[in-house]
Amino acid sequence: MKESSRTRGLLRTTIFQLMVCISTMMGASHAMAAAGNIRLFVGYPSGGSLDFVARQIAQLTAEKLGIPIVVINQPGASGTTAAATVARSDPDGYTLLIGLADDQILLPTLRKLVTYNPIKDFTAVSRVADFPLLLAARGEFTPNTLSEVIALAKKTPNDIQFASQGIGSLVHIPMEMLMLQTGMKLTHVPYSGGAQAILGMIRGDGVSLMFGSPVLLGPHIKSGKVKAIVTTSEQRLPEYPSVPTMAEAGVPDFVLTGWYGIFAPSATPPAMIEKLSGAFLSVVSSPEYRKMLSQYGGFAVPQGSRDFSKFVDSERLRYQKAIKEGGITIND
Repeated sequence: MKESSRTRGLLRTTIFQLMVCISTMMGASHAMAAAGNIRLFVGYPSGGSLDFVARQIAQLTAEKLGIPIVVINQPGASGTTAAATVARSDPDGYTLLIGLADDQILLPTLRKLVTYNPIKDFTAVSRVADFPLLLAARGEFTPNTLSEVIALAKKTPNDIQFASQGIGSLVHIPMEMLMLQTGMKLTHVPYSGGAQAILGMIRGDGVSLMFGSPVLLGPHIKSGKVKAIVTTSEQRLPEYPSVPTMAEAGVPDFVLTGWYGIFAPSATPPAMIEKLSGAFLSVVSSPEYRKMLSQYGGFAVPQGSRDFSKFVDSERLRYQKAIKEGGITIND
């Protein structure tokens, strides 16, 4: 009798805990339905890849939640203006940011004028897209492989120049990482944007190399003005099957992508984060979204709040190490 009573007691406790959990999640759903639109901030103008992904993920996730998600473009200060707006917003789950390494890691590390602390002010919700990078060279550049680039750079330290879209950008730091890992030394030439950097390399400004997105580099690779040396993705890209990965080219443990993710203000209730994370994760895992992303050179790595948070933490350590060891600074 005592054992049976104890069993019934445990069963009642388990049922009660389950009901509390369900009630909390239902409460989050009802609260979201009552509050109106979710605002998803984008820190760059409309028309770019980040804006495109934001609008696609907003539409599909709104259908899952049954709540409109309105995309708001607030360009400025390389994405940090929008990030600051979201960081100061009410932590109710209705104001979100689609962020990337620039506004979550690089610029807060490098710039004193950034007014938020990404570690304290944001909660990671879901990873939604990844875009690989290509190491490219102007067509007339003599080396054709990464090993040849490294050999020439070591033979003529600092003579080879590489372009980027600005100091501390996502196409600058990877080159610093590559230099640290291989021991070669190059000279950095920053431009005001990715397109300008590519044009500088093509027109013969003295720049020979750069990291860039396959989308921006693609037309110039097809024309022969630029050649792809290696990709930073884990596997070869379908559109560039002859371009090796870093590991295949002799540089192990150098997988790097431009990732996009959803972030909420840090004090957002856990039940709301779980609700949002589940909805975004469901969309990112869907064949429809994956197919759409692949058409623009991207791919999906489904990660919910916990896994995405761990990933961002690991990326932060990785980038900050490169910034410190490379002596990279920005004067505000």
